Amino acid sequence: MIGENRFWKLKHIVANRAGLRTRQSFPVRAATVRERMAGCLRLSQASATAFLLATLLLFAAAPARAHHAFAAEFDAKKPIELHGTVTKMEWINPHAWIYIDVTGPDGKTESWAIEAGTPNTLFRRGFTKDSLKAGTQIVVNGYRAKDGSNRANGKDVTFPDGRKLFLGTSGTGAPYDQEIK
Repeated sequence: MIGENRFWKLKHIVANRAGLRTRQSFPVRAATVRERMAGCLRLSQASATAFLLATLLLFAAAPARAHHAFAAEFDAKKPIELHGTVTKMEWINPHAWIYIDVTGPDGKTESWAIEAGTPNTLFRRGFTKDSLKAGTQIVVNGYRAKDGSNRANGKDVTFPDGRKLFLGTSGTGAPYDQEIK
C-alpha cells in the first residue's frame, strides 16, 4: 500500500505540473515545485562554475608546463659555434627550430637542431619565412645541450653577407640575458 501511494502521488504531481486533472487530484504546493527546481538550478550553476574554474586552471597551467628555462636543457658553460647548411626551418610555438647539417673536421656530416626564440619574436627582429631557406650557409653561435645531443640554443645567426640576427629568447636565464641588461 505504501509503494502504491507513492506511485499515485508521483503520478498526480506530474499530472498537475502538466496542467492535467486526475481522478484523485490533490493540491500540490507550488513552492515545493519551485524549491525543487531552484535546488536543481543552484546545483547546475555550482557544477558549471566548478567545471569552468577547473578548465581555466588546466589551461593556465599548460603554458607553464610546456615552456622551460634555458638552464633546464642547455649548458651556459658550453658555448658552441656551428658552420653549416640549413636543411629546414620550423616556425612552431613556443620556439622556432633551425635544422642544419654541419661538416666536422673528419669530413662527416652531423645534423643539428637549433632552438630559437618564438616565431613572433623572430619576425620582430627581422626574420621572414624566406630568411632561412634550405641550402643557406650560416654560422650559429649558441650553447650546447646538457645531454650532449646535437641540439643547441641559438644566440645569434650570421648570414653569408655578414648580417647578424639575434635568435635567443630574453628572460630565459641564458648568459646573453645578462649581456643585454
